[in-house]
Amino acid sequence: MYCSNCGKKIENDEKYCGSCGTITSNNNYNLIISRPNKVMGCAVQLHVTIGNTNYELGAGRDFKITLPNGVHTIKYKIWCRREHEVNVTIEDGKICSVLFVYDALWGGFKISKNSIL
Repeated sequence: MYCSNCGKKIENDEKYCGSCGTITSNNNYNLIISRPNKVMGCAVQLHVTIGNTNYELGAGRDFKITLPNGVHTIKYKIWCRREHEVNVTIEDGKICSVLFVYDALWGGFKISKNSIL
């Protein structure tokens, strides 16, 4: 099979392209929500809601989710702070990723520029 991003040949059982790092489409999920393991903000659980399902995202954790095609709103917050949201568009053959990063200056979590929405 070939990478959908860079076109390099990859083995059928590979989860990532060795050339560009793109996640292959032979997985049974189409959305990855993740949070790197960092020192700042590591003890705080990030509350994530997709539709009517709630997730608690700790440091170094990720969730692999299958959603139907279309636009989905992901809401997130920490503690009692104001809830924020981001939209992802699920399409056939596309794996979206939402990477949350802690920003001490901003005082909470925000969506990384490396996310695929």
